Amino acid sequence: MYILALDTSSITGSVAIWADGQVKAEISLNTGLTHSEQVMPMVDRALGLTGIDIGVINAIAVTSGPGSFTGLRIGLATAKALAQGLDVPIATKTSLEVLASGQLPHVGYICPILNARRKEVYTAIYQAEGDRMTRVAGPQAISLVALLEEIGEVQVLFCGDGLDAYGEIIQAAMGNQALFASGLNRYVRAGALADLLAPVFIAGQGQNYLDIEPFYLRQSEAVLNWEKSHPGESLYD
Repeated sequence: MYILALDTSSITGSVAIWADGQVKAEISLNTGLTHSEQVMPMVDRALGLTGIDIGVINAIAVTSGPGSFTGLRIGLATAKALAQGLDVPIATKTSLEVLASGQLPHVGYICPILNARRKEVYTAIYQAEGDRMTRVAGPQAISLVALLEEIGEVQVLFCGDGLDAYGEIIQAAMGNQALFASGLNRYVRAGALADLLAPVFIAGQGQNYLDIEPFYLRQSEAVLNWEKSHPGESLYD
């Protein structure tokens, strides 16, 4: 089984090659370039580093969201085009689940947060027991204040690009009860995505590229602004 995994849901971009039961190569970038500029060069580089020809890829893994609307569209369009061209199955996981799984093994609560703008974060809460985890809340778009109230006084491991914007606020509010992921584990990793979806592909449960849709979690800023300026009207009438 050869899996090509990619993520463009947030500020970082990540590509991984999974084969023979493990991640063979993973490239993650946070260079400021748009995902449309970097995702295919990253795919080419990962394939080149492993010596694997794209023609032997059996499956495509991609994050469905939530995250950057533009980033999600780029990632999903790229993944669906590859799945169509290679005639292979495709499957998705949410960026929140991939973030949380990247912190395993862990014992306790894991809370991925992605910067959703408008003073909100995309988030979910997972309870981990070693190498296994269960979602106990979310996914949702919520203000940071409301999230911290929901969490209460328990110890939580936070991860995600929301820490770049809100880490200091979380630390001030929770003190030693707030643990922060560091390094690349703070961000969505395509290697973690591939590990999550490998059992799905091995079991023959991948999907057709036509059946894959983005998971935005909330409406885009453009739609929200239009509805605010057109009270009582529907954009889809």
